[in-house]
Amino acid sequence: MHYKEYIEEITNKGYKLTGNIFRDKKHMPKCYNPVLQKLLERIQDNTEPLTEREYNLYGYLVMSLVQIVLNNVKFKYQDPDIREECRTEMYCGILEAGPKYFDRTKGSTAYSYLFRVAYTQGIHVLEAKNQRTDIENTLREAYDEYLAIENAGKKICTTEVDSY
Repeated sequence: MHYKEYIEEITNKGYKLTGNIFRDKKHMPKCYNPVLQKLLERIQDNTEPLTEREYNLYGYLVMSLVQIVLNNVKFKYQDPDIREECRTEMYCGILEAGPKYFDRTKGSTAYSYLFRVAYTQGIHVLEAKNQRTDIENTLREAYDEYLAIENAGKKICTTEVDSY
């Protein structure tokens, strides 16, 4: 099976490539596992290398999968910069772990394995964000305490003064 057959199989399911992501009729991201599985297995086997168009198709499927993971409630309502950091880590995790660690003999599908990889990568980003927030809060509290000790005997003006 080659690029044309893969595209035909995906379009027969009613999925369209929109903005580098496969979407269904309701415009929801979709990643078609049978094609993803075949492409990943070909990458692993390295007996018949993928063409450039097949690599692009694999990339579109990965992008679609990452978009599906980002629609999860854990990531959906994060700040845009955190979502982008998650997206980047998910891409890296999938592209590295997929060909290297996916074991088709264990009965798992490529979709479920790569979904778990992407989800885990995203959770690691959120954990790191929470850790940074905790450190910032600790530093802020220590600084406020320092200022309180420094200003303990000084009179602080708490009224507003209008200046002309």
